[in-house]
Amino acid sequence: MINKKDAAFFWISFAVLICVSFLAKFASGWIVRALYASNSMDLLSMLTGARQLFPVEFYIGQLDDRFFGPLSILSSAVAFLWLGLRFLPQWTSTRMFVYFLVYFVVSRWETFLFPPYGDSASGPMMEAVWLLQNNFDFIKLSQQPLFIVGGPKAYLFSLYPAFQALLMKFTPTPQAYLIVSHGITYLFSAAVMTLFFKILLRIWDAPKSFLLTFLLLSLPLTQSQVEQINMEVPTLIFIVAAFYYLAKKDVLKAAIFSGLAIFVKIYALFAAATIFVSGLFLFFFDEEKRGKRSILFSSFLAILFALLGAWLLCFVINPAGKVDKVGPLQGWPLMRQFPITYFFIISSIVYVVFACRAIKQRSYGYGAGLISFVKENFIVMTMFIAAAAWFVLFANSLWIPPRYTLILFPFLIVAIAAAALCLIRNEKIAHRALIVLIIFALLSSHGMVYKPIPLEDYSVSERSLEYRNDIKLHMRIGEILSARYNHFTIAAPFNFAQMLAFPQIGFVDRKLDIMIYLFPCLYGDVKNFDGIENLDLTKVVWLGVHTPFMRPPYFPSGPGDFILEKIYMGNKYAVLFFGGYSINAIYHQGQAFIKFLESSGYLGKDNKVYR
Repeated sequence: MINKKDAAFFWISFAVLICVSFLAKFASGWIVRALYASNSMDLLSMLTGARQLFPVEFYIGQLDDRFFGPLSILSSAVAFLWLGLRFLPQWTSTRMFVYFLVYFVVSRWETFLFPPYGDSASGPMMEAVWLLQNNFDFIKLSQQPLFIVGGPKAYLFSLYPAFQALLMKFTPTPQAYLIVSHGITYLFSAAVMTLFFKILLRIWDAPKSFLLTFLLLSLPLTQSQVEQINMEVPTLIFIVAAFYYLAKKDVLKAAIFSGLAIFVKIYALFAAATIFVSGLFLFFFDEEKRGKRSILFSSFLAILFALLGAWLLCFVINPAGKVDKVGPLQGWPLMRQFPITYFFIISSIVYVVFACRAIKQRSYGYGAGLISFVKENFIVMTMFIAAAAWFVLFANSLWIPPRYTLILFPFLIVAIAAAALCLIRNEKIAHRALIVLIIFALLSSHGMVYKPIPLEDYSVSERSLEYRNDIKLHMRIGEILSARYNHFTIAAPFNFAQMLAFPQIGFVDRKLDIMIYLFPCLYGDVKNFDGIENLDLTKVVWLGVHTPFMRPPYFPSGPGDFILEKIYMGNKYAVLFFGGYSINAIYHQGQAFIKFLESSGYLGKDNKVYR
């Protein structure tokens, strides 16, 4: 029984950690502004590494990334980790779900008004907005151009854009839509953690399972994705649900959930393929499931979902039957650079050695021993197969942004843990090692282990909470343009044009006159830039953002342009300016190059350049 003194110490400590988290979150801006107002520039420069004077928003963003942000995440997570370990014997599934949900809400409730980030704003959100504006006409959507050529069609057969469109339809304001959408994402995230914990309980004891679940929660990418309106968490919940039922050997429900995952995002087909293989094993070798037609049917149902999803992607959404950035082993050179690749390879080797030793010690033959070993370690083996299937799938893709690894992490964690626990037999050492890893992951929540990104590259920034400076910059741009430049035509690049053109997704509070440059947009009222000779430049404000494709000093704003203002958030910034002369030069150079390719026969009918 816990005495009152220990209980009081625990709850006081818990409250102190939560207070530290809130102070770090909400007092940081006040502290930095006070230092800035008192002209403490030497101290601010030392803390942020600045070599020149910047607006106060630069220092606020930098110190959030370097100090206040990690402190806030660490203190709140440690408080909930301590709470979880203390009351672990009393957790039912419902209480565990509520526990994770409360953690997400308490630790990041300021994110409820964050709009969609990165290509979520220009991909699934644009398909959702188009469906909303066109009365959910999926037949008409199927006839629209793909997003890669400026159309609204991104997924077509995904449940996610239609779901988001329904949320937009039934919420009264963009702010209400954001709150509801984030709330649903946190519900999904809490369910992911609860189901993952239940899967782990079938392999290890409760403390180890809880610590491994909290490790998944603590990873920088997980911290980032659970607070974004994107497709990764909705896909992950169906994948984890599928493997929860597979762990219970309910192959039919596993197949159905894998199909739902595929029809959120196609890359979930690796999970369906794993369920197919695992189901066949149960059909042929499991004492309880052997020879049951329902198991065989369910296994083939899973692979049917995978094949159907792949066919729809390759031959219906893209009628040419070609998918950009996909081909045999095209992704392997990129995958060789990932540390997770080597974590998985090493874990696989260690576990195979352990398995061989265990099989060799059995009294019967190697074949029978292998089958017996797989049956005894069925869940772990399915996790290894799923992780291997993920690597096989993405070894054929040139595009592997960090968020695509979120659906790998549950399987990779089990694979690494299974291998490590073959070597670490002492329970206390294993638990302490997991706690150290959790704290390290939390300290890295804002990208401590990564090289800082000084430009707008959302596909990389979303690897951790460092993306927050990006989204805050985007929100600030929307506020300034809505308030001070709403009577101008706003010229913006890809992604930003979509963010600013549609108030439904929460960046602007009114309809603006938007023109996109150097990329087409074939829907909504977005204008397409075709040269400054066709514009009244006194009525156009240009938005320039430092991206991998738009680098200073001469692009997008150049020597002939007039800078109106620079907008900072941390080391990210945007420029508002008059002119557009550098953009105009790039546009005409591109037009001339396309005409040269056409006349030389190097441009195919689908506008792809052939060697």
